Amino acid sequence: MKIEINSQIIETKAGLVEYNLPDGNKPVALVLHGGLGGIDQAQLMSEWIGEQYRILSISRPGYLGCGWS
Repeated sequence: MKIEINSQIIETKAGLVEYNLPDGNKPVALVLHGGLGGIDQAQLMSEWIGEQYRILSISRPGYLGCGWS
């Protein structure tokens, strides 16, 4: 399965955090996962939600595009 991610990075007290939130007017569902990884893992988990929501997925500080802070 191919995942499309157009992530952005914000600075928090814990360090840089990468997140993905698609544009649109649909309600937002926050998807978190309990393991290692980043927004890519959360996007995979969000398949069951379907098309009725925009999926907000976040990486832990230092993961994926942020490097270790």
